[in-house]
Amino acid sequence: MINSKIAIISESKKLASAVRIKLQDIGLDDAKVFLHNADLLTQLSDFEPALIMLTDGKNPDDLFEQLSNLQPYAYSQLFLPMVVVQCSQNSIDKELLGELGARDFFNLESPSSEFALRLRTLLEARFLHYSLKHANEYLEEKVKKRTQDLEEARLDIVNRLAVATNFRDDITGSHVIRVGHYCKVIAIELGFTLSEAEEFNVAARLHDIGKIAVPDSVLEKPSSLSDEEYSLMKEHTLVGSSILSGSKSKLVQLAEVVARTHHERWDGKGYPDGLAGEDIPLVGRICAVADVYDSLTSQRHYKKAWSVEAALKEIEANSGTQFDPEVVAAFCRVFHREDDPLQVLAAA
Repeated sequence: MINSKIAIISESKKLASAVRIKLQDIGLDDAKVFLHNADLLTQLSDFEPALIMLTDGKNPDDLFEQLSNLQPYAYSQLFLPMVVVQCSQNSIDKELLGELGARDFFNLESPSSEFALRLRTLLEARFLHYSLKHANEYLEEKVKKRTQDLEEARLDIVNRLAVATNFRDDITGSHVIRVGHYCKVIAIELGFTLSEAEEFNVAARLHDIGKIAVPDSVLEKPSSLSDEEYSLMKEHTLVGSSILSGSKSKLVQLAEVVARTHHERWDGKGYPDGLAGEDIPLVGRICAVADVYDSLTSQRHYKKAWSVEAALKEIEANSGTQFDPEVVAAFCRVFHREDDPLQVLAAA
């Protein structure tokens, strides 16, 4: 339903009454008279007009002042037309009226049919503005919901793919979830924003995706690997980065970096590229600590789980050789800051 409330603003009750009668003649009965005063804007806000009509008076400058005062209020609305009704015989500068925000100009003696046509056109234009706004809001909400659905589907696919990758040597798939969480809390400690850390959390879950190409005989071997088998195992970093390469998704691009670099060492003795120090991407350096810690504290078919204390000592002992010292320090700060570090760091 079109809002057709009209505010009649005049310094003369007589002129305002004449305008109101004119409006009633053309079926626009929802009009209210406002005398120009200090509370005018408050009164207009309470009334919520769809159109403002101002009458001229003895002094045209008064009309210009009223328009100037009302202009900020009218412009703050989505579309609130102001029109001027000339009731006197004074000459009025119509160009100045337009500059001050007037959308139309009438003479009180204009035919009622002209009055009706032009006013209804302005009211319909206001209605269309609001309809368009509501349509845009609806579409924005639909796009937002669709984007959210796509994001949830993407995360679901990533999680399922990560779990499937580790299914042979970690039937629950919880290792990749925990490593992602460790990466997130370490990253936040190192200054990542929450959104960056959350994206890293998801990307890090794909760090071992390349193990899909490692033979079961190697992956499930209960004893030490031979040199040849170890070489096959190391290939998972290259296979993983290859699987993830070429994506336009920033998350997948991040996962590609993590998959390739999480076995590099601070001292340059890691694989596959032998990177050292800060040449190793920070996300790879973080994942290296997270991956080793969880591997040490998890039971596998080829080993028993280490105690938390023993795993921490191992991480700290390899700071500056296998691991970035700053990453190790951040990991230890987070760990020791919590009353129950296992609950915080092992949350999945």
